[in-house]
Amino acid sequence: SAIKYYERILRLLGPDITQENNHVYVNLAVANLKKGNYENALQYNLKNINFLESLDEKKQTMLLAMSYNNTAENFRHIGNLEKAMEYNFKAIKIFESNEQWQGNLELATVYNNLSNSYSSLGKNKISLEYGLKATNIRETVLNDKHPLLAQSFNNLGVDYEKLGNLKKSLEFH
Repeated sequence: SAIKYYERILRLLGPDITQENNHVYVNLAVANLKKGNYENALQYNLKNINFLESLDEKKQTMLLAMSYNNTAENFRHIGNLEKAMEYNFKAIKIFESNEQWQGNLELATVYNNLSNSYSSLGKNKISLEYGLKATNIRETVLNDKHPLLAQSFNNLGVDYEKLGNLKKSLEFH
């Protein structure tokens, strides 16, 4: 399996955290996530973040933001929504610190994931707020038939429904 292959590569690379084995951590996190091994994926994502945070601040850019988001999704999968949201906000802080990234699809993904966490907590008004942010970016960047945009519209419809606004909900379903 891919996991065994990546673990073998790590053994060959040795225990020092380098750019090379950090890429292997990312791949191991993804492979474990796809297999539903959320705890293992989380451990590899946290190793990835530790490496990225140790770099010069100028190198801690979008890659670190996306690593925060991936880690947030791991926490969400294991049911730790508070920790998931903490990592989503770390990602947002990086994206919002650079004006050219503020309309980025990756930021829309972070907003969408944060919206999902708030929805799971029953905080539908806040979920809607972040869902609208995700949708606004996606509407600007994607064509109107893109599945991510459809996902955003569906999420907005669910949020409006949970808030009791069925008429508005139907506009998005």
